[in-house]
Amino acid sequence: MKYHEKFAMLRLFIFTVCLFWSVFFSCREGIIEFPAKENTGTIYIASNPAGAYIYLEGIATGKITPDSLTDLIPGNYQVLLKLTGYKDTTIMANIEAGKSSYIVVVMK
Repeated sequence: MKYHEKFAMLRLFIFTVCLFWSVFFSCREGIIEFPAKENTGTIYIASNPAGAYIYLEGIATGKITPDSLTDLIPGNYQVLLKLTGYKDTTIMANIEAGKSSYIVVVMK
């Protein structure tokens, strides 16, 4: 096998690995996970369908599902999701220090 053929095969292999890697690890719907700090907690919020606006304690967060709310002081929080064409959905989330909570809401 000639050098340029080996090089072409190596490039194809690297491309295939990169493509597999990007497809395999992008299946979390855009959620980026960060470890929770010891004295705060995190909520990961997803909705079906996606695209709901996230409010925390009645205040717009500027985030849209799926997304996360990080560095929350431990306690109970009211999470409101709003999506055009669906009823507003309110959920209570309990945040514990150093832990992450996962919430999935089916919009109605």
